[in-house]
Amino acid sequence: MTMKVCPSLAAAIVLHAAAAAAAQPTVDYALGLAPFQKNVDYDRVPADQVKACTIKMEKEGGLSAWVVRGPRGEILRSFADTNGDRVVDRWSYYKDGAEVYRDVDANHNAKADQARWLGAAGSRWGVDEDENGTIDTWKSISAEEATAEIVEALRTREASVFTRLLPTNADLQAAGFEEPLLGELGARVTAAAKGFAKLAASPRNPLGPAARWNNMLAPQPGTLPAGGAGVAKDVTAYDNVVALVDGGDGKGGGGQIYVGSLVRIGDAWRPVDLPQLPGAQGEIADATGFFSPRVSERSTAESGGRETEKLKPLLVKLREVETRLSSADAASRRKLAGEQVVLLEQVVTAAEAAEKPFWVKQLAETIAAGVQDDALPDASRPTSHSRRSCGSGWPRPGTPPACSSRGPTWPRCRRRGSTS
Repeated sequence: MTMKVCPSLAAAIVLHAAAAAAAQPTVDYALGLAPFQKNVDYDRVPADQVKACTIKMEKEGGLSAWVVRGPRGEILRSFADTNGDRVVDRWSYYKDGAEVYRDVDANHNAKADQARWLGAAGSRWGVDEDENGTIDTWKSISAEEATAEIVEALRTREASVFTRLLPTNADLQAAGFEEPLLGELGARVTAAAKGFAKLAASPRNPLGPAARWNNMLAPQPGTLPAGGAGVAKDVTAYDNVVALVDGGDGKGGGGQIYVGSLVRIGDAWRPVDLPQLPGAQGEIADATGFFSPRVSERSTAESGGRETEKLKPLLVKLREVETRLSSADAASRRKLAGEQVVLLEQVVTAAEAAEKPFWVKQLAETIAAGVQDDALPDASRPTSHSRRSCGSGWPRPGTPPACSSRGPTWPRCRRRGSTS
């Protein structure tokens, strides 16, 4: 039976070529050790194949290690001494012959204090400051993995999984923020930490035990240049990030989670706001982004295309379609292009009167580009929105659209299938 890895026991594996036979760990013991952290996908050996496995001392990158190999000679586990004191301080687990996870005793006190996901398993590097088996903070985590952790926190209703992602005030300063932006971000982070437990426990949280993170949707990241208000050095961030969730067995409550903004601090991407669960109609509250002009800062001429609360769910779906279009084959492109046009028509219908011309233009340019690329073979006839609003200015098939954009928070028109 697999037992939880115990550093005090695993550290008793003495690394010395002349050690007595009794000191050598058995295959059963070595395969009984398991990662401290949950949800690690690594090779397990069926009981009837354990006898065909071997364990012996090997040199691994200049280090001494007990290496467990499977029936075909593939590496299953590796327990290494990294500082030459003849005691194991790194416990590695493999999948298909490649290392995917390791527990690390960085301070060599016979207790694991770090956890790393490697290779195809990702790039997360967690730190267990009090050595109790639970990650307290992230030394490294990608933007995608950060959104996956948010999904996991909502799925399990564990607030600590979310709060360990949040930046401290010192983190925000290290990233390059200063007043007045530093204080504003600090307040948003504090509100996120306080509000997560209630959000996760809310009946509106649809994520069940079978729910699993699928992907991250986001526009390209942007940079806040040093010298701007509240920015002491360049800061890289995402706005309008969405996590896609699979429902698993149909009871997991799949869908979308609006994450909002992520900021890069060192090697870790961190959220600054509470995630949002879309309402019954897909609606979410207006969110503050790093690159979204504030309403008070817009001129009347620039107000077109603003992401109102009513439009946000439609624009989230629109970005998802655009992301899928970028890698779709010809047959799939026709179907997705049709979905894109339908969504834009819905945006035009839902937009406020002052903003309709902006979205009608986006719709017209998208249809023109689709016809040009043969992705919309039936689109040469204008829609009702385009006939009413575009008049003689309706783009004819074969006419390249005049691409324009109101900034990174609005969908851009598409030329030759480009998402940019």
